[in-house]
Formats: sequence, structure tokens, C-alpha cells
Amino acid sequence: MDPQDLIPALTIFNKEKARLNYFDLNEAQKELLETLSSGHNRILVVKARQLGISTLVRAWHFSQWLGASQPLKLGVVCHTREAAENLHNTDKTFLANLPRALQPLMDKSTAKTIRSKSSGAELKAFTAGAQGGTRSYVFSMAHLSEFPFYENPEETLATILAAVGDGQIVIESSPNMAGDLFNRLVVDALAGKNEWKVVFFPWTIHSVYTSTDPTGKLTEEEKALKKSGLTDGQISWRRKQIGTLGMDKFIREYPRTIEEAFRSGKTTSYFWGDAAEEIKGVNLGTREDRKYKGDRNDSDRFIIGVDVSAGVGGDYSALSVIHIDTMQPVFHKLSNVITPRNWAAEILTVAQEYNNAKVIVEGNSYGGAVIEALKEWGYKALYKTGDGKPFTTTGASRIRLFENMKQIIEDRIIVQMDRDLLDQIKTCIWSNGRPDHPDGSHDDLLFSTMLAYWGIKGKEPWTEARDNPIDKWKLLKRTKAATAPLPWKPTGYDYGKKKPW
Repeated sequence: MDPQDLIPALTIFNKEKARLNYFDLNEAQKELLETLSSGHNRILVVKARQLGISTLVRAWHFSQWLGASQPLKLGVVCHTREAAENLHNTDKTFLANLPRALQPLMDKSTAKTIRSKSSGAELKAFTAGAQGGTRSYVFSMAHLSEFPFYENPEETLATILAAVGDGQIVIESSPNMAGDLFNRLVVDALAGKNEWKVVFFPWTIHSVYTSTDPTGKLTEEEKALKKSGLTDGQISWRRKQIGTLGMDKFIREYPRTIEEAFRSGKTTSYFWGDAAEEIKGVNLGTREDRKYKGDRNDSDRFIIGVDVSAGVGGDYSALSVIHIDTMQPVFHKLSNVITPRNWAAEILTVAQEYNNAKVIVEGNSYGGAVIEALKEWGYKALYKTGDGKPFTTTGASRIRLFENMKQIIEDRIIVQMDRDLLDQIKTCIWSNGRPDHPDGSHDDLLFSTMLAYWGIKGKEPWTEARDNPIDKWKLLKRTKAATAPLPWKPTGYDYGKKKPW
């Protein structure tokens, strides 16, 4: 069946009506379908948000898969696992709602793969950068969705080009930042310097982006936009969106021209995505101790992630307590004036308050002094790797730490968090081949929180404390001796605070 006839007859989920509908193509989708059908094998789609471009490309792949007489390999690559699953579910919706007479016999249908028994053709979903992914797969056609938000778009594109050969590659995305690979490909394509064809869809092409609210007095900019062809309804809608998103984010998400598309932004957000936007920021103040509301029981289990600084101003030491069963943060503490050994005493206080919580301390630099102090005082619920060592940050383990946190966010496990912690997550950027915080900002709360979640999700075994009354008595004696007042007071440490032992 001709794709031009098949695709409008497919069934999709209509978000606005919250039900299944036939695929009623909008203007942008119709134009892209013409381009896909015209024989171009290298297509760059620059688009405003929510135009249904990803869905149209999935429908195009599905039509090729359904009509295949050979074992075609059609793959979609996304920046997150969740996005890959969502687009693959679109393929499954197309298949499940076909008339029975058109449904092929299936050889395989999994969370990532659909394979026809008669032709051997496959529809398969991948996550960019996942181990054992695109590098080991030979594509007939590839769909790269939200391409500039991949961790390593250069490496992914090189792999896809080698795997596809002369087959069709469609890269589609809203813009991210000026100067990134997506932007460079588009600029070179428009200048005729590469083989890619650029298709641009501004927000003004979509009929739903309009408002019936009165515009009132127009600004000079809005008057110019009206002269260029925008309606009063579009100007009103634009004004409301800018009021919500701000000008820079509006231009990035809803460009009107291809020049606007890459005007804003200099860095790539590492935790980019709707999942991070859904986390509720809680104002716990700016004090050192930050406790979330909620009750806890003696049977509850907790883990504490600890980041350590020198305690002489500048960088902060931070600890984050996570409820192991609910996976929610329950307490944070941070200070940049407490020395490592005295920070160990603070950790001990918090750990005992939270039912002798397990503690994972980054062993690098000043963290080693904290671990030694906790061992000296007899605290045994300390995280150890398989070879009996504490967690240490290397280039490889740092990436795994961030990746684990990204997955926690994308799986929508965290409901709410301290506003400062959420800010550190949202401002974390991908820079020089690794996740990092911008100059002049901090990531101490983020790092202590990531360590705690690593301790929950990581595969390394724990060293468990023995329930022994003699051990408890020794711990009591040691901690009392270790935290007795000295002839001087270390900066930032309050000896008047009531201790739980």
C-alpha cells in the first residue's frame, strides 16, 4: 500500500482528545511525508515543539516495514530510554490497530523489537550511548530523534552513517544551542557543503498555536510580527508563552525562523527533559540542616551520601539522606566551614538519628579522612566496593554516577526535592565530554544525592554492622571521647547541640 494512503489510515493516540484516532496529518506532517517519499536519503528536520514530527517519521518507518518483502532493519535512536520506549510504543499502536487482514504474522515483539515472520523486517528502538546498541546493528533506515541532546552526537552519527550506508537517515529535533553538531550540519547543508536536505517547521505552521484572548496594545516588535504575517491570535498566544517560558526558552522551543532556532543557548543541559521539569521544588530555606516534612518509623531504612570539602570556605561539604524503600530524599546538610574530622562527627550524628543509616562517602581527597574517623569511632555500616574499598571518583565512575542519577530522574522516581538541589540538577551541563556544573555554581548537594542513589542502585555489596551489644557499648564510649570539647572550638561546630547518644 502506498504510504500516502496507508499513513492517514493508521491509528494514533490523540493527546488533546485523550483517545485513539485516525492519523489526521497536520500541514507540517504532510510536507515532511512528501520529502520522505521523494527519495532524499539524508534529511535534517528543524522544528518547533509538539508538531508531531517524530510520530510522522515513525509512521513512515512503519509503512516501509509493513510493505517490506526483505529483512529491512529500521531503527529509531533516542536520547533517553523512556523516549525510545515511547516511540517504539507508537509503532506497536500502529500494529495493534491495523485491520486483521493487514496484520503480518509476528516472529518477535518485545520492548525494543518488532519483527515480521514473513519478511524478517524489524522495527527496533535504541538509546543513544547505550552499551551494545547501534554499533552492533546494521540499519536499512535510521531515525535519530532529538539528536542534539545525545551525550555524544558525533560518535552516534559516525556509527549510524557506517551502519546505514546508502539507506535513509532522518535527524529531527527542536534546536538546542548555536555551534553544536546539529547546528553545524544545518548551516553546511543550507550552504550546499554537505549532502543533507534541511526541512524547517516554525511554530506558526501549527493551527493550534493561537489564542482568542484580545491582544490589546501591540509592542513595536509585535507590530513588526503582524506586518510579517502573524495573526492577532498568534501574537496573543506568543505573548502568553513568553510570559511563562521567558524569551530565550520560547525562541528555543518555538522558533519562527531558522535563524531564531539556534540563537539562544551556549551549553547542553545534562538532565534535559520533561521528567526533571515534573519534580516539585521544595523551599527548605538556606540553613545548614534541611529536613523534609514526613514521619518515619524505627524500621525504616536510610542511606546517606556524603561529599567532603576542606571546610575552609569555598566548596561545601554535603550529606543527603535518602529513604531506601520510598527512594525519596528526607534530609540534607551542608557547610563550608566544618573540617573533615568534625564533618565525620556530624555524619555520625545524622546516621544514628536515621536508624544507623548506611553511609557512602566519596573516598577521594578529604573523604579519606572522614572514612578513617568513622572507622576509628566504630561505625560499621560503611559502603565498600567488591574489593573492600570505598567509592572513589574516576573518569569512568563519575560518568556512571551521573548516568544512574539521570535514570532515577527519567524513571520519575523522585517526587520532590530541595529547591537548591533541583537547581543544581537543572543547571548541570554537558561540557568537554562530561557532565559538569557551570562556572561560579555548586554541585555539592547533587553529588551527595547521587552517591546515595548509587549506594541503593549500585551492585557492590555492603559491609553490614553486627548487632552486638559489646560493639554498641564500644561505639558509645568512642564517640563520646571523640566529640568531647577541645580547648578551642573548630569553626562552624556547635558543641551545645544535643547528641543522640
